[in-house]
Amino acid sequence: MVGEIPRGISRSLKDKVLGKKLKIAEMMHETSADLSEKRVVYRLALTGKKEAKKREEKVSAFIVKAYESAILLQLGKFIGIIPEGVWEIEKEFQYTGTEIIWVDKTEFKTRWGLSDIYLKDNIKVGAHGSLIVKISDPKNFVLNVVSNKQIVDRGQVDKFIFEHVGQTYKDILGDFSINDVIRSRDMIKQKVNAKLYDLLTHWGIELINMEIEGFKLPEEFEEIGQISMETSLEKQKAISDRGRMKEEIETLKIQSELEGQKREIKADRKGFEREQAVIDSKIGYEKAKYDAGAKEIEGTVSVELLEKQQKAKVAGDVAKIEVTGDKIAKIVEAQTGVDRSREDLKRERQQKIKKEISELRERLKQFDDLLAEGKVSQDIYKMRVSRIEKDLKALESKLLD
Repeated sequence: MVGEIPRGISRSLKDKVLGKKLKIAEMMHETSADLSEKRVVYRLALTGKKEAKKREEKVSAFIVKAYESAILLQLGKFIGIIPEGVWEIEKEFQYTGTEIIWVDKTEFKTRWGLSDIYLKDNIKVGAHGSLIVKISDPKNFVLNVVSNKQIVDRGQVDKFIFEHVGQTYKDILGDFSINDVIRSRDMIKQKVNAKLYDLLTHWGIELINMEIEGFKLPEEFEEIGQISMETSLEKQKAISDRGRMKEEIETLKIQSELEGQKREIKADRKGFEREQAVIDSKIGYEKAKYDAGAKEIEGTVSVELLEKQQKAKVAGDVAKIEVTGDKIAKIVEAQTGVDRSREDLKRERQQKIKKEISELRERLKQFDDLLAEGKVSQDIYKMRVSRIEKDLKALESKLLD
């Protein structure tokens, strides 16, 4: 992790640096297609005014890309690590003795092969494989591996790593017999990985992965080794196949459960719709009954009045009809009867609505209990409860009317 920015440099916007028309340095990469020649480290030594023959030779700024780090040295002394960005070199550092060292931190793969490894039973074997590494500690790598080199490419890093790989295998395999090599390759790989990781970390290199692709055994053991490898591969394939089969079975189970839940939700929805239709039908019936009763009472009163008017007309006394106190009382009494009938119907309707509200609330409680006991899924619970609450709200609104 990079700490404070070292003295002697300052972060600058690229446009600002470019606007000053300063010479900007960056890591110079080899254009060869050969990956072994790809540069991992590049060193630039600055020159002061006296040493620079031309103004444009003097470097006043430099760039560190996202996959790089830069080390700043002054008179051979470590000043600091510079992260990604565009940097301007302060005047007091623009002289001979200041060095910028770029380090490429990208991962790269290298191959290795070994021969003349002696086992503890004095049998000679060989091995080959590959590994993936990257520079994880630029300061450590530059100061202890690069030293004063101006350029370090992948080929040189491969050679450095190869020496440690070779020594590691010789140290570890010296404790194993030929039978161990044939039957315990995974254990050998784990031991080599652990030791090599520690060795490379000491030099600022991170071992990301290492593979043993094969051993070179004496002819008399080659066939046994091949059989052992094939058996190991078959076991790995069988384990992999069993794993895939188990995953497929689990997937099918989940799909089956989902389909069952869909059918359950569909059935519950239909059942609820039938129940709702029955409730709506009952409410419609009661309303129609109430309206018919009210009309019947009103009709009875109207007919009685018409009969009285008709009798008065026949007697020739229509113009003198006066609504006496008795008639008024009778009309009032009839109207009161209508009002009472309406009140009775209203009370009866309210009682039925209250009963339906009570039943719906009881159903809500039942669903709460089923969910708590795990007898109904969350989706079904939400759907049913939402519909019941909607019906409750509608019935409570009717009750207020």
